[in-house]
Amino acid sequence: MAKVIITKALEERINKIFKKESIKIFSLLSSLQDNPKKGKEVGVVGSIVLKEIKYRKYRFYFITIKPSSIELHGFSINYHLFF
Repeated sequence: MAKVIITKALEERINKIFKKESIKIFSLLSSLQDNPKKGKEVGVVGSIVLKEIKYRKYRFYFITIKPSSIELHGFSINYHLFF
């Protein structure tokens, strides 16, 4: 289980750009809680992984920790979403 953090500024920006489709965007981002392996891996630095999720022509980037690091060190996953 992962923890997804969507800041107020990100929420406002998504609502402004996507309007009625923003509900689909928030459900896509919230689905990361149930499926933390979702998304394409873009880059890795140490145990930190940068991933992306695509929605039409838009890309949402988020940061997570490698699953092997979680098991070894007992960390929980926190997603920080960037747009």
